[in-house]
Amino acid sequence: MELKIIDLGNKSANAAIKVLTEYSDICIISNVANLSEESKKELYNSKWIVNCTTMDDYKETIKLAKELRPKQLFIMDVSKQLDEFSRNEIKSWRGDILSTGSTLELSNKAEEGFFSDNSQWNIEDGGVNSFQLDKRYRVEGREFVLCNNNTAYGHMTIGKVSESGDSFRYEVESFKPLKEKIKLNIPEDIDSIFVDNIWGYVDADTDT
Repeated sequence: MELKIIDLGNKSANAAIKVLTEYSDICIISNVANLSEESKKELYNSKWIVNCTTMDDYKETIKLAKELRPKQLFIMDVSKQLDEFSRNEIKSWRGDILSTGSTLELSNKAEEGFFSDNSQWNIEDGGVNSFQLDKRYRVEGREFVLCNNNTAYGHMTIGKVSESGDSFRYEVESFKPLKEKIKLNIPEDIDSIFVDNIWGYVDADTDT
């Protein structure tokens, strides 16, 4: 694990601490107002813990979250001014409101989606035992969330790989279905089999 201090570039003494871990980067942010474009790049594709002392701080945080889609979002609300509506809104990012004495456990599960439709995978039944990919991709040993446009089904671990003509054939080492399928809202025009930050597409009405 490594720590990185980020200059937020918002003409103040505010800064963020970025914790670099094996599974996901975690950004602890003092204030998100008026961030520079360069500092926004540092916050992309990470989990956020943001301090909000006013409702304006909270609104700015939600606005930025909609733009950058953090993997998870937690709000530090020491002044205890946020209501149940705010708590439900934050759950769209699999997060919560934290107050003095709060503890949280950050998930180290797969964050990247492996996108497919039912006709290819029969994912309602947990997928298939093996699949082929273009040789541009190497995914052995990696873990993905098996999904389609509107549903996340479970965690899939990729096993052995072998050559098969112009492609690689991979074995599915294991598939662990989610206790409850999670509703997603992935754009219909997606053109990749890999979906970065799958949990950034959780449907706002889903309680995860």
